[in-house]
Amino acid sequence: MHPRHWVSTALLMLGMFFGVSARAETLVVYSTVAAKGALELIAPEFERTHGHTVRLRFGTAAELKAELEKGAPFDVALLTQAALEDLIKQSRVSAASKVLVFQSGVGAAVRKDATKVKIDTPEDLKSLLLSVRTVALSTQGASGPIVRRAFDSLGIAAAMAPKLVLISDMTAPEAVVKGRAELAFTQISEILDTPEAQLLGPLPGDLQSLSSFSAGAASQASSSAAAALFLKTLTQPSAQSHMRAKGLIPPAATEPTRPAMTSEATLKPDPSRIALVVHGGSGNVTPRSVPPAMAEQYKQGLERALKAGHAVLAQGGSSVDAVVAAIKVMEDDPLFNAGKGAVFTAEGRNELDAAIMDGRTGKAGAVAGVTTVKNPITAARAVMDRTRHVMLSGAGADAFAAEQKLEIVPPSYFHTPHRWEQLQRARETGRLQLDHDGTPRRSSAAPDSTEPWQIDHKYGTVGAVALDAHGNLAAGTSTGGLTNKLYGRIGDSPIIGAGTYAGNSTVAVSATGTGEFFMRGVVAYDIAARMRPRRWTVRCAKP
Repeated sequence: MHPRHWVSTALLMLGMFFGVSARAETLVVYSTVAAKGALELIAPEFERTHGHTVRLRFGTAAELKAELEKGAPFDVALLTQAALEDLIKQSRVSAASKVLVFQSGVGAAVRKDATKVKIDTPEDLKSLLLSVRTVALSTQGASGPIVRRAFDSLGIAAAMAPKLVLISDMTAPEAVVKGRAELAFTQISEILDTPEAQLLGPLPGDLQSLSSFSAGAASQASSSAAAALFLKTLTQPSAQSHMRAKGLIPPAATEPTRPAMTSEATLKPDPSRIALVVHGGSGNVTPRSVPPAMAEQYKQGLERALKAGHAVLAQGGSSVDAVVAAIKVMEDDPLFNAGKGAVFTAEGRNELDAAIMDGRTGKAGAVAGVTTVKNPITAARAVMDRTRHVMLSGAGADAFAAEQKLEIVPPSYFHTPHRWEQLQRARETGRLQLDHDGTPRRSSAAPDSTEPWQIDHKYGTVGAVALDAHGNLAAGTSTGGLTNKLYGRIGDSPIIGAGTYAGNSTVAVSATGTGEFFMRGVVAYDIAARMRPRRWTVRCAKP
């Protein structure tokens, strides 16, 4: 391993590069207010890179559409799917130029100085709604119908009717800031763009409905080439990074021009925009240190994990489900230091750690020091989904897993000969060993032998990060820890923010390497934090 890289991470995000165009033009861009914060960052970059000038006009989709139907001059329009489709039917927007730009979820806002309450579940939201006196909704835009449907689903539509404050002269978050309502609902990006307001969270669970926004060039654009360049810019990684920082969900960068969906309110699962990354641990893997035959076995194990996770995503499954599916495959493979292949502690036990985090909700679950759970990642998932806690450890975590009817095995299930051999050599030297540390021990075996114990210092912690068809990120990590580790040692893998982290607005991270380094630096969260305010790419944000 190169000395600069003490750790190795699996990261899922985007970056960009542009060329420079020759002739300067002035583009008039009509855009929904949901994209305001992102476009105010994207437009200056576009101007610096290409030399064109961008004039931005923001408003609700309905009011902008009305202006354009009356003949207002423009070059690019970024509106809701339905609004843009109407302009295409009227031949005001070129159908061939249409691109899906982002999706946006609805969130709840209060004043920045108000007490923040959780709305992680529909029950949380219902309790909050019944406790407040006034709720602001915009009379225009995509949020209102979604929120009203949520009221119906919660069975409180009648109770909410007298509480509604309908806003037409400002945004809903501004109404909260100005004291016209206690609570407001609108696109998450609008809340993040209002400094004096704070985001309580997105609509939870099935109450959420993502609105899709598309852009297209005017049929009579002043410069069709410049308009097309701007549309292409909106689909590039750097622009999408700005969108994510503002709470928007762009489509995958690998499919920037795929046809947009026709549904106004929600984007159905689309397998073309999914992504999955898996890792089987860090280490200096070379043909000399790992025989080709054994390297091929590791590769096949990783490919099986990829296929398992991809199958979930391709069928419209969630990123969380995909991460669990991929990691379970590696936990069942004795080649990896997780699950069946876990290393031994100094006491000759197998103590396993795992964690998972949902980038959509911010919820997370972890287990540490479990000894009887066949697949620790499923126990971490159960902690996240079925408890109010984030981490359970030791005997308590094992008992919880049994109560949840997860697959339980005797401790002997994790006893593998090559891991036991590894412990004996570690005891001989008195070393605390990373599973991927050092060089293979010389033996009488043939140089090209593929016996696992010959390469017991390679590979280790397993992990996966995923992006699903709904634009949601998730990350998961599972490990047996260090060979010869002491007295209940817990590494970074189950520590949310150290070895595992996911947030839809930034990045998904699963780490492998020197766990203590990750814990001291809170590395996984640090990467996300660097990306959020500074809007760095992953390449810049990595420590």
